[in-house]
Amino acid sequence: MVEDIQISQKPAHKIPLRESEINAFLIRRSERPSICAQTHFRLTTAYARNGELTLFPWQVEPVDAIAEYDMVILCGAVQTGKSLIAECHLAWIIDCHPMNAMICYAKTDTVKNIFD
Repeated sequence: MVEDIQISQKPAHKIPLRESEINAFLIRRSERPSICAQTHFRLTTAYARNGELTLFPWQVEPVDAIAEYDMVILCGAVQTGKSLIAECHLAWIIDCHPMNAMICYAKTDTVKNIFD
């Protein structure tokens, strides 16, 4: 889970920061993307396997790569989990590095199957 490193609440200026402003400057520790995905993901009927996500050993490194690199390029054969890995990246970024994000799918049926 995300742990915050505590900083002094004593303002060094005349106008103190609000709590939300202080939180914006906190350095947060986050779990590895692969651990986050396996802890929080539940696969729906849109995936080959349903239920809790268990990554194959060869999927762990590509999932965790987003924590180390600015860009990750996935190339692979059909049905090897490339889309799932990309979804793990996006979910980890949104969860651990809050920012505006949008996930787009080509078909409405895909969205319904994934988020049912």
